[in-house]
Parts: sequence; C-alpha cells; structure tokens
Amino acid sequence: MKHDVIVLGSGLAGSTMAAILARHGHSVLMLEKGRHPRFALGEATLPQTSYWMWLIGERFDVRELKLLADARTVSSQIAPTSGVKRSIGFAYHRAGVAHDMVNNSHQVLAPELPFQSESHFYREDIDQYMAGVATGYGASLLEDTEVVAVAVNEGGVSVTDRGGTEHRARFLVDASSFSSIVTSTFELREQPTRLRTRSRSIFTHVEGLGPFDDLFPPEQRPGLKYRWHEGTLHHVFDGGWLWVIPFGNHADSRNSLASIGLTLDMDKFPPREDLTAEEEFWEVVGQFPSVAAAFQAATPTRPYIRTGRLQYSCAKAVGDRVFVTPQAYGAVDALYSRGLINTFEMTYCFAGRLLEALDADDFTEERFAGLDELARSQLDLHDQMVQNAYRSFADFDAWNAWLKVWLASKLFGDIWLLRTTLRYRASHDRAELDRLALATPPFTDPLRHLIDISTTALAEADGGQTTWATAAERINAALQSADWLPNRAYAWNDPTVHHGDFTPPHVMPLVILWGKLKGPRWLRQHLFDFPVRPLVAATVADKVSTSRPARHKDGRTAAHEQKNRAASAGGGEARHVRAP
Repeated sequence: MKHDVIVLGSGLAGSTMAAILARHGHSVLMLEKGRHPRFALGEATLPQTSYWMWLIGERFDVRELKLLADARTVSSQIAPTSGVKRSIGFAYHRAGVAHDMVNNSHQVLAPELPFQSESHFYREDIDQYMAGVATGYGASLLEDTEVVAVAVNEGGVSVTDRGGTEHRARFLVDASSFSSIVTSTFELREQPTRLRTRSRSIFTHVEGLGPFDDLFPPEQRPGLKYRWHEGTLHHVFDGGWLWVIPFGNHADSRNSLASIGLTLDMDKFPPREDLTAEEEFWEVVGQFPSVAAAFQAATPTRPYIRTGRLQYSCAKAVGDRVFVTPQAYGAVDALYSRGLINTFEMTYCFAGRLLEALDADDFTEERFAGLDELARSQLDLHDQMVQNAYRSFADFDAWNAWLKVWLASKLFGDIWLLRTTLRYRASHDRAELDRLALATPPFTDPLRHLIDISTTALAEADGGQTTWATAAERINAALQSADWLPNRAYAWNDPTVHHGDFTPPHVMPLVILWGKLKGPRWLRQHLFDFPVRPLVAATVADKVSTSRPARHKDGRTAAHEQKNRAASAGGGEARHVRAP
C-alpha cells in the first residue's frame, strides 16, 4: 500500500507525529523495530515539556496529548505508574567526603500553575499510550519491523523491512534514534560530530531506592515545600553526574521502581573494559559515601546498560521528502532534560509545515525553511550548556554560579511559552498558536551574552589560564549586571543563596508585576505582553476542582504516610504493577 506518510519509530516523537497526521485525515504507517511495552529513557519532564505538549494538543486538536502535560491526569487517566516532579535537586559531592547538604546543594521548585505540572514518565506505559492514541486516530502500526533500506524517487519514498516487504509513501519521517537508517543511507551523520561534550552513561531501573532526604536530619535539609524525592535529583561531582528519577514518589503511584543513571566525562573517566557495567557503576558510586549509602538497598530489575560516547549529530534535518526528528538528528547528554523539550518544539514547528505540504502535494525543501536552523541551534545550545556544566563540576563555586545561568534560561523559556498560552486562552485566536512556530524569543540575545561570558570564563579556568574562583566571580558579575533577571523572585546576584521556591502564591505575581512594570522595555513589550485574567481564572478553577491533600512540613501527604504504614505492616512497599 502507498501511504501519505511513513513514520519510523513509535516512541513519543513518532507517535505524536503520527497522531497529528492521522487526526487530520492522512494515511500514516508507523514502523516499529521493537514491540510495546518497551524500555526507553527520557523520563523527566520540565515546564517547557508540558507547555509544548499542551500547545501541540491545542493547535492540532490532539486532546489526548494534553493529558500528558499534567502529572495528575497522567496518573488518573493514563496509568498510575509515573512519578511526579515537584522539584529539581542538585547535590554536589567530593570523593571520600559525606555530602554537605547545607552548603553544597541546590533545590528549585517550579511555580504551580493550572495548565501543567511535571512528571517522571514511566516510558513503557507512556509510549504505549501515545502509540494507541495514534492508532485510535487511524494510523497503522507494524511492530517487530526493522527497516533495512530507504529510497527516494520523484514519486515518493519507499522503505524495505527485514522481511522483504516494501512500504511506500509520499513522505518519510524518521523518529528513530542513533541507529537511524535515514541518516546512514543519505550520509547525514557528521563524522566526526561537531559536538564538544564527551560523555558516556551507565543506567538501569532499580527497586527499593529510598528517599535521599532520609539520610539527613531535618535541620540539614533545604526545608522547602517538597522533598528531594518528589522530584528529579542530580548527584554531581568532578567528572560526572548521576540521575535519580523515582516513579513511586507520590501516594497514587503503583510503581516502586526508580531510574538511575551515571554519566561520565570520558576524558576524566575513560571506559573500563576490564569491568562489567555494574562493577564500573559501583566503583564510581563507591567514591561518594552519601550516594553509596542512598543506593545501598537498591536492587536492579534489569541489567545495567553501558554506552559508548553519547554525542552524535547530523548536518541536515530536512531532505527530499525526508525529515529527521531531534532524537535521530543528534544527542548530547541527559543533563537538563532537553531531549523531550527539543522533540516537542520541533514537532510543533514541523507538523504544521508537513500538513500544508501534504495538502499541496509539494515537498520541496523550501516549504520546510528554518527547520534545519532550529535543529542545529537546539543541539548546539544544549551542547554548550552541558559542556559548561561538566567544566564547572570541578569547583563548587563555579558550579554554583553556572547553575544560576541555566536557571535563568529555564525560567525565561517557561515564561515564553506561558505567554502564548495566556494570549491564546484570552483570545481563542489560533493565529497566536501559529505565530509561536519558529518565533525567536526576545531574550535570546541577552541570554546568549550571559552564556557566552560563562563559557569563556569556564573554558579559561578548565584550561588553567585563570582560577576557578575568578571564573565564578566573572559569572556572578554577569548575573548581577543582568537587569532583565527578576531579583525579587530569586537572588540571582547572591552566591550564598542556593535554593529557589517559586511555589508560594505571591511569587509568580511578583515576577509578572515586575515584568510588566519594572523590567526593561523590550521585556515589557515582547515577553510580558500577556493578559493575566486567564491565569487567575484558571488558577481559581483549578483550586476549586482539585482537592490537594494536606502535606506535612517535609512534603509528605497524609495518604503517603498511611500507605507507608500499611506497607510496613504488610512486610514492605507494594511491588511494581504495570498498568494494562
């Protein structure tokens, strides 16, 4: 059969694209090398992830995608196996020394807005759900189907699977991964990669991982509204970092697993072929007493996976009747959880162009102008941010300064998408949604300037041309001179302040008020030019319709306490149960 579009891969990227196309009446075939449910990474979301999912669902009328934008609907309407992400935590470690949570940690709580909330996606269920959404709209899915050949001609594209079957279409979307058949067939992969980060990873899922918070007395914890365990925790050290993503960190979860992964600078931690992946993991973790203590009771539920170098890149994302999505185009590192953000931003920008091309039966590359540039900028900026982080890991003061630069990029990226959300909810004018595609945020240049100053300072310290103390001072000075940062919400200019809590009801109003009245003119006119009434109305409606359980001071709910007591009486936590 000849289809309108063939999509390679049925993960979140492929299934979302297939759902959009099928929802708008096009014949879509998804070819999946594996079979659902299957293991996948990319588990922690950020506010921008949730905003992009909500906006895609609204712009292309795929309402099911909007359920993924809120952890509450993920748990109640999709599967009770994903975790919540109420905070982002960073614990800095030195080899052989117990962690000093008072002086060497950061915890940031994102604002609690009515449109979205973050999750720890249990990708087995989330990917299967989204593949079901796509097939529900009429897309076809062939699993256990490995593509071994791709060809493009004047009439369309054809792909051949390992069984010898040829599948034809007018257009091909490659939403696979590093092993992309499209990038190899058309020699799109850069050899060597242009990316500068050099890291590798060892990861698995475990059971029995307790909260890191419980290793410390209450007076040594950050004392914010939520525990570290109710968010994504990053253990960072000179030469690498380790993620902890629990899926059973709230009362409604039916999943006792957690995702853990060690990511290492290949120059400081060369591959150890003399050790198994699990042995190497523990050899590194064993250097940091507090991390080793936290993982002591954790039991792996699948073999440890060890990668080679993570970084790869392409020269182009758009070809003749072919498009390569971000995860096939390139990758840097899981740090800062940019993978899903880049995927959904690209989907938002690309899907509209493809729908127009299908209607016009015109697939010239000019129709997709700007997408190559977006793919390159997404990957290259992430590379710069991650390389800066790895350099700063060598010194806490430098890391403390750099983390605030990243936080500034995160906050303003969130506000940029909140702006479109509120303007659209006020006007219901779909042109607001269309204008967001490939739009350049107004803070791009000043943010780039701040990042470039930091890059130079960290590179010189890493190369021995200056000290780490001087590098930290230069970054802090740049932060202090950035008049576009709302200091009433967070102490950007105070190196002694590590934690940031944007959840109190007065914080976001203060940020918005500053942006509308006190911020630089360009911010007032081009970022904070949104109405607040939709936000107020939605916040009130959300509070009325949702009864949030009362929380203890350390963030635990009464229901969570009851669950723990019941589990203790019964001999342990409820084991992982996969949702049907």
